[in-house]
Amino acid sequence: MTTPADLPPDALPMEAAARLLGIGPERLRQLAKMGYVAKVARGHTTATSAVQGYVRFLKAEARKTPASTAASRSHEAKAALIAASTERRRAELIDLAEAEAVIERIARTAVSRLRKAPVDKGLTPATRKVLSTEISAACRAIEAAKVRALAALSTGDLRDLGGGDD
Repeated sequence: MTTPADLPPDALPMEAAARLLGIGPERLRQLAKMGYVAKVARGHTTATSAVQGYVRFLKAEARKTPASTAASRSHEAKAALIAASTERRRAELIDLAEAEAVIERIARTAVSRLRKAPVDKGLTPATRKVLSTEISAACRAIEAAKVRALAALSTGDLRDLGGGDD
């Protein structure tokens, strides 16, 4: 089974790649079956493969269809527009992946450092218990904040990230 760590940095689900290109997921799967788009894992491709494959498909269709020169130029223009648009979207996806990685790392580091706090030296048992309880609560709050931040990034709705008192 492929894990997210095994996937290339620009890997994304086929549905997300289809949205990136402005086509339906089934159409993208058809293009993959036709050999235009490479799958890197079950249900996943890379942004690069999706964009390049779709552009290759559009160019091939323009060449093989006995259409007028204007229609052929229209296909070429559409392919160029899609390539430019998807490159912008790809850059946004990479920024999103980097932001997710930063959130994960900050949360992991904070929880790790809290859990390593020396609560067993020079403290009374009652104080150790209170401090341990507070550290556990802080770790849970960090994990919950991480989940909210990742959800907000995926939806684009950052209103709930006001930095409440949790």
